[in-house]
Amino acid sequence: MRVLVTRPQWDAEGTATRLVQAGYEPIIAPLMGIVATGADVPGTDYANTYEGVIVTSVHVFDAVIPDARFAVFFDKPLHCVGTRSRDMAHRANIFEDGFNGRDAAELATLLLREMKRGTRLLYLAGRDRKPDLELALSAGGLHVDTVVVYEARAVETLPKPAVTALQGGMLDAVLHYSRRSASIFADLVVDAGLEDRAARPRHICISADCANGLARLNVTAEIADAPTEAAMIDLL
Repeated sequence: MRVLVTRPQWDAEGTATRLVQAGYEPIIAPLMGIVATGADVPGTDYANTYEGVIVTSVHVFDAVIPDARFAVFFDKPLHCVGTRSRDMAHRANIFEDGFNGRDAAELATLLLREMKRGTRLLYLAGRDRKPDLELALSAGGLHVDTVVVYEARAVETLPKPAVTALQGGMLDAVLHYSRRSASIFADLVVDAGLEDRAARPRHICISADCANGLARLNVTAEIADAPTEAAMIDLL
């Protein structure tokens, strides 16, 4: 089974490895590239008021590790979602271990339970994100300062590997990880005039919200039992 992976390159390579291990043939065609924003960084004196740093995506490290301005935060506890960001921090020898949640909701629960009201945290974030974590922490009395350090920038045309696979009828499934990436896929497929071809493979979505991004296409989305990549691969 040939499976199209449209995630940013770094993520796509990890997904491709897991697909091969499961017996599938991945086709990588990133629809977004990760770009640092060059955001302003709080000054050293102000940085000392933070009692921890929040990270919900490993892409943060692409922006902050090469930027010496962020080094002032690298001795702080790192509170993150999943294990990838924690593992990346260990490899880079930056940050202290903080709280780790399976998802943003669990991380918010941990931080609100363990931290005093008024605690100030720095959230290193991407431009396109859901506000749930920030809203939950603020409502619970924690002060969260958000610095947008990267953005996932959409490509302008459907990548050649995707075009070739669709045109040749070589594609069995497409994995979709977010509403935005699914919407980008749909828009680029329409622009390329490949709507009929895109209706042939299965479309595996990480959530119902993600599936809404495929509205422009005449496809039936299959939704994973849990919002995880493992559940998506199980559905294959």
